[in-house]
Amino acid sequence: MSLLSSVIAIAEDRPELAGRRQAFLNVLAELVQADAGFWAWGRGWPNPDSITPVAMLDFGFTDEQRAVVIEWGLDREGNHLFRQRIRATMTSRLQAPSLRRDVFSDEEWATVPAMRRQLARGGWENWLHCVRYSASDTWSNLFLLRNLGRADFGASEATLVDLAMTSVAWLHSTVEESLP
Repeated sequence: MSLLSSVIAIAEDRPELAGRRQAFLNVLAELVQADAGFWAWGRGWPNPDSITPVAMLDFGFTDEQRAVVIEWGLDREGNHLFRQRIRATMTSRLQAPSLRRDVFSDEEWATVPAMRRQLARGGWENWLHCVRYSASDTWSNLFLLRNLGRADFGASEATLVDLAMTSVAWLHSTVEESLP
C-alpha cells in the first residue's frame, strides 16, 4: 500500500484523531521497515531546557523497551545533547528529518557511550527522527528505530518520513489539543 492510499483509507475509516495517528504510524513503520518507534507532541523550543512531551503513541515496544525510551527521554544530559544536535540540523527550518548519521557521525557516535548503551538496552542501534514545529513552541515528532544488526535507515526512508510529516495534517500538533 502506498503512502497516499494509506492516508485516504485511514481518513475514511477512522474519524477520531488518535486512531488516525496510530493507524498511520503503523503503516509508516511498515513502509520504512522500522521495528519500533513513536509519534509524540509537546511544548517547548529545543534551545532551552523547557521541552515538555504531552502525548505519545507508539508501536513495537515491549513494556521494558518503553521504559528504556522513557528513561532515555528523561536523561537530562543525553536529551540536551540530542536536542542541540537536532536543532543544528534544522537551521532556520521548522521541520527536519534526521538519520542517526546526520546527528552523530560514526566517529562522534563512538564518543557518546551513554546514549549508545541506552539504545542498546532496548535492542536498537539506529534511528530516523523527524521533528516539526507548528508554532513557536509546539512540536510533533516521529522517532523510528531499527533493531541491533539491521541496516541503517537511509535517505529514501528519511524522505518518506519528511513527506509524511509535511503532508499529513493529523501529524501536526496544535496547542489546543488535549488528546493524542
